[in-house]
Amino acid sequence: MPPMRRTNIGRRTRNARKINEFRRASRRTQASAAQTPRVALQNDPSAAEFSRQLPIPIDVLTGLISFPANFCEFTSSKEELITKVFPNIDVNYNNLDWAILAARNKDVDSLNFTIKFFIHRIISKLDKSIKNMSNMTEEATQ
Repeated sequence: MPPMRRTNIGRRTRNARKINEFRRASRRTQASAAQTPRVALQNDPSAAEFSRQLPIPIDVLTGLISFPANFCEFTSSKEELITKVFPNIDVNYNNLDWAILAARNKDVDSLNFTIKFFIHRIISKLDKSIKNMSNMTEEATQ
């Protein structure tokens, strides 16, 4: 227990009780499975199963999963983020080894829209080149 100076005995007793309650609660949390914020706040069983399967250690104080310091890399714009995660988006847009983590659904929707725009632009270029090739072959056969 941390030292408490210049306090009365009642305050020391209350503080000691609070600290002991915190320690007991933290032991219960450590004994249970790893918890993500979704598990802790919403009691989501599928998220609990997911967090048990994560190879990431549990934070001793909070009982939540803790990511390593090099887990994320911040970018200054959405375009930079997309080019770093999907350098060849026309080839790797369906690659399951890469993911973009976003804090809010609004951000996810915005990123999805931007990525779909890039993919649509690439597909339309391919479509135009296929039409040009078919026109050239039709002209050559006539």
